[in-house]
Amino acid sequence: MNLILLGGNSIENKHWLHNFSAVLNMHFASIYTHEYRHWERGEQRIDLDYELDALSKVISLEQPYTIVAKSAGVLVTVKGIAEKVLQPKTCVFIGTPTKWGKAQGFDVDTWFQDYLLPTLFIQQSHDPAMSFSELTQYLLQKEAKNYLLSDIPGDDHVYGNLDSLGNAINNFIKHT
Repeated sequence: MNLILLGGNSIENKHWLHNFSAVLNMHFASIYTHEYRHWERGEQRIDLDYELDALSKVISLEQPYTIVAKSAGVLVTVKGIAEKVLQPKTCVFIGTPTKWGKAQGFDVDTWFQDYLLPTLFIQQSHDPAMSFSELTQYLLQKEAKNYLLSDIPGDDHVYGNLDSLGNAINNFIKHT
């Protein structure tokens, strides 16, 4: 299985991506780590359409694939799935930021409505972007199916325990 790894909006996620890629390396045949254009340009916000277009050019080389996405990368992924541009076998979403996405004007509710892809959602109990309980309620409201939720302790949006995240991802992939 191949992996496409997406980070969050801020440039600090670039370091997170490369460190996490090293942790996940033993679990996948290949890993594509996607870096966002707005990082290179010093811009503040991700351009979901641009990044989705860039990913669409890569995915044909990475079949079949799993997507592991953090924060804004989750939004790129669900938009791509809803628009049928991305067709991963499974997904792992870390720090899902639907409230942030809505505040940015993204059509998050439409993308998550009736979401069906096998997905592991990993969310910190008190993540300021969206708490675990808020995510749980959100997925129920959107009538999402075929997912698992993992509540991990924490009150930030960093998700720095990479070894623990890697183990959770490996276990999920083995059983789906």
